[in-house]
Amino acid sequence: MRIQSDTWGRIVKKGMNLGIIVSLLTVYITPQHAAASSLEPPFRDISNSYAKEAIVRLYNKGIVRGTTLTTFEPGKKVTRAELAKMMVAALRLDPTMNDLTPFKDLKEKDWYYGDISALLNLGIVQGRSENYFAPKSDVTREEAAALMVRMLKSAPNPIEASAELPYIDHKQTSKWAWGYISQVTQLGFMQGDSGAFRPNDSLTRAEAAVLLDRILQAPAIKSELNISEADPILLGWQYDSTTAEYEKQVLDAGINTLSPRWYFLDETEVVQDHTDQRLLTFAKRNKLNIWGMVGNRANAEMTHRVLSNAVLREATVSKLVDYAKKYELAGLNIDFENVSPEEREYLTLFMTSLYSKLTSIGVTLSIDVSPDLGTSWTAAFDYKALGEVADYVVLMGYEEHWNGSSTAGSVASIPWLEYAVQRLQQNVPKDKIIAALPTYTRNWSLSSPQLGSYDISLKTQGEIYRQYSPAMKWNSDIAQYTLTYTSQGISRGIWAEDSRSLSAKTTLFEAYDVAGYAFWYMGSETSDVWTAMNNARQYAAYSFGL
Repeated sequence: MRIQSDTWGRIVKKGMNLGIIVSLLTVYITPQHAAASSLEPPFRDISNSYAKEAIVRLYNKGIVRGTTLTTFEPGKKVTRAELAKMMVAALRLDPTMNDLTPFKDLKEKDWYYGDISALLNLGIVQGRSENYFAPKSDVTREEAAALMVRMLKSAPNPIEASAELPYIDHKQTSKWAWGYISQVTQLGFMQGDSGAFRPNDSLTRAEAAVLLDRILQAPAIKSELNISEADPILLGWQYDSTTAEYEKQVLDAGINTLSPRWYFLDETEVVQDHTDQRLLTFAKRNKLNIWGMVGNRANAEMTHRVLSNAVLREATVSKLVDYAKKYELAGLNIDFENVSPEEREYLTLFMTSLYSKLTSIGVTLSIDVSPDLGTSWTAAFDYKALGEVADYVVLMGYEEHWNGSSTAGSVASIPWLEYAVQRLQQNVPKDKIIAALPTYTRNWSLSSPQLGSYDISLKTQGEIYRQYSPAMKWNSDIAQYTLTYTSQGISRGIWAEDSRSLSAKTTLFEAYDVAGYAFWYMGSETSDVWTAMNNARQYAAYSFGL
């Protein structure tokens, strides 16, 4: 469902410290928008500027700011950092304070850090080189063309078709920019001056304002930016957190569906009940759903005894239905792992019976499945049948390389995830698929991956990053950073999960139109990833039709 939204203020995030705010105000002073009239110039130096109306419109929307309380300096060259801030505001995104610093010339205290990071996460901006962004450098007009095309989710025209640009200074244009200039000209957003594009001239603040205003006045773009997507299912699993910690994690992240580990098969073949009344009250007070997790502790033998015995299987179903009624649960989440291939039919029978009974009382049923790689680990999952007897199938998009693997590598690379969702959508409708993303990763011993490796939270990953200053390189093929360093004489490596990688994963799953997301596990993340993934969903929702 799409919701019209006419009001969209910028909110200072809880994690932004006072130093960043002071720095921001020092460099980019913003007058009180409420006091400004659309009929009165907010700055004393724009009255005679051709960009006056554009500047006023963008100022009233919070997209541009003055260089002082009373001046805009329209003729001043716009920097890469300034244009990034304007673009983030224009797209109605939020600055993202990436825990892993993407460029050596960016620091978290910089007023533009969050804006550049937000655009980088979405693939809109790039560095001047692999390690340097050059935030204080001027933006050339050919760079501006590329930025606008990428910002609008368009693509450069083929270079062959752009070999003869309609400008007299065509030969002064960098070849990489031909397609972008051709496209931005075709779209009508940049036309040059007196037959010249001036590709190597620096863009002025006035030109930047006119360019962005022209884009935002385009009916299709204006319409899209005035529409907000309703939140999908956002499920967070509780693990290794107290109730109080979990409650805070849920609120900070904006999770709308809680999945605490409450129900387990045990050795006596009775479903254990660990329901927490405090969490029930919390969820009700905050209007959040609870899908109680039902686990088997990866015990294959016990799972066989319960599922293969019709009496025990139905007794388990009845017990779970009773819990759902007693605690007024919104749903149950079945998380049976290490299930033997011979349980395939029994697992489907269990889900069929449970689904029938829960549906009759309005309770949602979901089941967690690993990607279908044709191995014995997933042979118990009849994906097509489970898609018919569950409201949602949760694709556990992690453990591509697992703890104990003989080969070091990513927990969840983009190619692996895309294969997994494609396979699942062959059997399960897309509106029933929830994509589960990792908020953890693995620290590998590069000399002995199978024995010297272990799971780490993203918080621990950040601590390692700051302590060891590892070599960090972005791998565009898998959309992740690799970190390498030496500790106690051992060469170690991390395939990082962070705001940038999780933005790429979210963008991937948005393209496959999944019903929602789940996160393993709450409390292991750094706070910036939530902003990043929210931005990715918001940006993916835009369809500018260009």
